Amino acid sequence: MDACYINISNKKSKIEKTEKFIGPVDFALYELERTRSFKEDIYDSKIPFCFGIGPMAGGILPGFNRLIFCTRSPQMGCFFMSTIGGAGIALEKTGINFVSITGKSKNPVILKIKNNSVSFEEIKKEELSKIYEKQGQRSFSDYLLEKYKNEYKDMYFRIMTVGPSAFTTDMAGINSILIKNGEFDLGAEGWAGRGGFGSKMARAHNICAIIFGGDKNIELPKKLKEIKLIEEEFRTLYNMGMGEKINSATEKYRYSEKLKTGGTHGVNFETLGSWLPMFNWQSIYLSTEERKSIYTNLVKNNYLKQFNEQTIKTKKWKNCGEACTAMCKKINNGREKDYEPFESCGPNCGIFNQDSAEKLEFFVSDMGYCAIEFGNLISFVFECIEKKLLFKEDVGIKTMPVIEPRKYTLKCSSINAEAGVELTKNITYGKTKVCQILQKGIRTACKELEVMFLDRTEERKVHFVDLANYIPFGISGSIAPSEYWMPGFYVPLPIQGKFFTHYSQDFMTPRELGRKSAERTIYEMFSENTGICRFHRGWTENLLPRLLEIRFKRKIDYFQHCKTLMQKILD
Repeated sequence: MDACYINISNKKSKIEKTEKFIGPVDFALYELERTRSFKEDIYDSKIPFCFGIGPMAGGILPGFNRLIFCTRSPQMGCFFMSTIGGAGIALEKTGINFVSITGKSKNPVILKIKNNSVSFEEIKKEELSKIYEKQGQRSFSDYLLEKYKNEYKDMYFRIMTVGPSAFTTDMAGINSILIKNGEFDLGAEGWAGRGGFGSKMARAHNICAIIFGGDKNIELPKKLKEIKLIEEEFRTLYNMGMGEKINSATEKYRYSEKLKTGGTHGVNFETLGSWLPMFNWQSIYLSTEERKSIYTNLVKNNYLKQFNEQTIKTKKWKNCGEACTAMCKKINNGREKDYEPFESCGPNCGIFNQDSAEKLEFFVSDMGYCAIEFGNLISFVFECIEKKLLFKEDVGIKTMPVIEPRKYTLKCSSINAEAGVELTKNITYGKTKVCQILQKGIRTACKELEVMFLDRTEERKVHFVDLANYIPFGISGSIAPSEYWMPGFYVPLPIQGKFFTHYSQDFMTPRELGRKSAERTIYEMFSENTGICRFHRGWTENLLPRLLEIRFKRKIDYFQHCKTLMQKILD
């Protein structure tokens, strides 16, 4: 395996051979320990910003080519991971398995990796700002593709970018769109969204984009590259062929004949029913009958129905670039539509119309935010305005949002979308003092706004923190919970805001919930450290120990290995 070490300060790099690591989480934890940077300020450039691929990347198995990012999260303050599906293929084509970045450029820099060659190109702040003015992150991606596609001609490559929010807030993600024949395959995009890694890339290292690709191939054992040999493993373990098992395990993400919908967007909005978080989570305080009525009238017969008509019936489906039949990318108007971003920027913001939700979610994404995190912040601000802890003038918006469930009508969707777009722009550029406070994230904002508007909280008999929903970590860290009303997402585990927990609507004893959540955490690490799409977990988790034995020519107790990784994260 090859590890690439890049110093942005002096624009130098080196590549070293290593056999120490199974996957990118192993590598990143080692790097953080090696540099002794765990006590540094979160945006200190000495903290390694790492990404890499798993040990089976480049083989024939679908789902094994995720690009895994690992570093300390600006939001949580602790070690965290975020991923982009399919993007690992481009890193595999460079011949590099792992990348560690330290140092900081004086000016915004575009980092380029071509095969095993690393180069740097600075861009003036004024020029970058001008590009962002058009359509934020999306216009910057277009600019880079047009400028560099000839340089990567006849090579498989990806472009990863951050938006303007990465330079001003802690909540930005990293975006990458699949490239086919020198053009973006619109809708086949991915986000390393959770944890604020876009903010980390920009504010710690002043990197605004990473372009990488090549025409190499990482060597793998023959058995991982030939279908007939892999088929034998599937039939031995599952008594069925590879295609049959994979299709069965990924049905939800492709299309459910029973539910007549597909993807996380369709299936989750169909099955969650009255348990769907709505109106900044105020729905949890409504009666079951009220929640069912809202769900039936606004979600099932409107929001979900529109999605099914626009995307499912027209079969606007793609994958991330892998040779994968799940076709999990459900698309409309050239953008992917997953459940969590369109729940956070949809019903939880009081938006139950797909066109209005697209208006808000697309703009939030163009500014470079994790749409899950930022949608949660928008809905919080909306309720603060509704409860008169804030006024719309405090955040510089002209549109008055409606987030009170009993006052809500469907026409409020467009009103809230308009208010959300205004708010997103104002927070990104710090238009008001309150917007500058909100740039720091929901937990810190609650503390500072409480002091700033103490007279309002005393008069209203309600505090800012009463209206906020977040998972705290340490003294100041926090992250928006996954958009599910389930007890497992509030268990105090080391990795929050993702699916490292037991998630179901079942309520059980704390001990049993803790035991199941801890076990699920370790199995989720199977996917992260091996670069596997978790949509394939239904077949990979049992087969993985055998695949690792083939890859490394030795037996590996992978459950114990991943348990040790979690213990290191806790330490």
